[in-house]
Amino acid sequence: MIDRELITACFRRMLQRPQLGARVLSDLARWEDWSVVDRTTEIFIDAEGDSLWVREPAVRYLMACPLPEAKIELERLESVDPAAVANGRRFAPLSREATRGVKATRGVSKVNEIPDTGSAPATISPGQEPILVSSGSSVLWVVAVPVAAGVFFMVLLLISYRFRTLKA
Repeated sequence: MIDRELITACFRRMLQRPQLGARVLSDLARWEDWSVVDRTTEIFIDAEGDSLWVREPAVRYLMACPLPEAKIELERLESVDPAAVANGRRFAPLSREATRGVKATRGVSKVNEIPDTGSAPATISPGQEPILVSSGSSVLWVVAVPVAAGVFFMVLLLISYRFRTLKA
């Protein structure tokens, strides 16, 4: 077994090469290593040309970081490249802070309160009913439908191949 501190030290060294480092930012965030906020900001600002893709992982790392410096840097980076920050936010997984008020019961999650994130897109007035969020329905559309379509087309290919071999 390798100590987590040794692995995170290796990953921090990988940030010296931004194209490699951007690949480990999600792991550093998962392991809650918030020591590279400044380096992540530098990676975002220095990105140009073919390495512009590193900006979105940097945004996701800063969004996951609970430190106030990360929130300040995120606002600063939004003035540099608002589109990259918007894309990073769009494809970022829900953080623990965003899911704090959600309770799951039998495949349906009930939101009891909306956490105060400062940038909520909508608010709920006190007279409104709680929001019900269905878990698993998006998985059907994302996974099952493309798989079913692929199987359908494979069957069609096999049938057409079979007919060609029978005619010959």
